[in-house]
Amino acid sequence: MTLLEDKIKSILKEKISGTDIFLVDIQVKNNDNIFIFLDSEKGLNINQCAAISKFIEINLDREKKDFSLEVSSAGLDLPLKILKQYKKYLNWDLEIITLNGEKIEANLSKVYEDGIKISYKIKEKIKNKKVFSNKEKELKFNEIKTTKVIPKFK
Repeated sequence: MTLLEDKIKSILKEKISGTDIFLVDIQVKNNDNIFIFLDSEKGLNINQCAAISKFIEINLDREKKDFSLEVSSAGLDLPLKILKQYKKYLNWDLEIITLNGEKIEANLSKVYEDGIKISYKIKEKIKNKKVFSNKEKELKFNEIKTTKVIPKFK
């Protein structure tokens, strides 16, 4: 964590304290391109992102060093990174890639401090018939490479 990231975290904490908005990730690229990804239980809108962006810009010293700043919602296209995100997507379908390369599409049935429980169906051959069986699996976060949410369409 760089000094700049620490400063941004401190500024963000002041702005989002008392709300359901939370920090997912800060990325600083080429030392002057700042990307901030936020989320909330209810989702974020563009006005909230713009207000937070403006607050950060006001509180960072642009006279010292120029920078570009992008504040956005951690959309469904980005992998889940923190525990609060997993809790938000409880009972949603996920695409999980484990560290050993296994790809699993499953429903998130439980979230623990150190991992998750998923349920999914697999095709098995029983007495020369192909049938689907319900399976459950627990994964520790340190066994997961990426987790992406599979969007729900109505």
